[in-house]
Amino acid sequence: MIMSFFFVLGCSDKPKQHRESLETNGLENMEHELSEPYLNFSKGYESFNSEMISSAYTKDAILINVYNDSEPESYRGRRKINYFFSENLERAKTENINLKITFKISNREVLKETILDNGFYKLEILDQSKKTIERYGKFSIVLKKEADDWKFFVDTNASSNKEEFQNAKSF
Repeated sequence: MIMSFFFVLGCSDKPKQHRESLETNGLENMEHELSEPYLNFSKGYESFNSEMISSAYTKDAILINVYNDSEPESYRGRRKINYFFSENLERAKTENINLKITFKISNREVLKETILDNGFYKLEILDQSKKTIERYGKFSIVLKKEADDWKFFVDTNASSNKEEFQNAKSF
């Protein structure tokens, strides 16, 4: 995580930028493009499709999980990231539960050739008895272009709570 922090710092040639900077840099039309990896990720969760989820990542992506009550884990490369998600989705499918993930981006920075998104997510788990369990997390994601598409290059996520999610403002 420290390395990704220095990577992001090294790529930045401008001070912190928010939504206004997206508009002044002519990037307001990119919002649709930048939402694609999040949409693919969400659709992949709902359909138990790890290939769809991992397609949101660059080939050389890094996924860093630092959730409470678990060992920190990192995965490098789309193939390992796909394996990570396929194992988790297979468990959910076996237990006959439905999943829905919702993202809330609270800050977006435009760096030299990357985009840095920070925010929160809510994972809804609907079990066999139709009871919904909600889990929350926060993330920092570095997006970069691969071919002509924006994809997740560094994805760092950790535990959060309902209050943080609800209080977070979307940009």
